[in-house]
Amino acid sequence: ELVLVLVAVLFFTVLIMNVFIGVICAPRLRAQECL
Repeated sequence: ELVLVLVAVLFFTVLIMNVFIGVICAPRLRAQECL
């Protein structure tokens, strides 16, 4: 169960990071300032 929880937390964290990066970088994509 511990492994399942760790995988779920990791997936959720990556998803949130992707959304955050998308929101921050979306206006900058044309300027190529995004990572």
